Amino acid sequence: MNAKEKCGLFVNHQELKIKVFQRPGVRKEYESLEPEFKILREILSARQNAGLAVGVWKNQAQIRKLWQEEKTFSANRSRDDANQKMKSWSRAVERAKGWIVP
Repeated sequence: MNAKEKCGLFVNHQELKIKVFQRPGVRKEYESLEPEFKILREILSARQNAGLAVGVWKNQAQIRKLWQEEKTFSANRSRDDANQKMKSWSRAVERAKGWIVP
């Protein structure tokens, strides 16, 4: 285990979701985005089906190969610095709320 892993600065998407869902309101907000996620899944499915139809891909196996991890990103900052940046980000988000009226 390297230093970043020991500090918890290196996580995959699923680990990150588990961690942030522990914060109040995060899961509810994430789940409120489900209609957008559904649209995205439908767009990706249509793109894949169109590619199959015109011969871009021969089969689903070729498409699955596209979904392999390309890059992994990890933070190059201390836990304290990351926490400070997160506090600043949260403050900025709170200030921005209400600027756009639906």
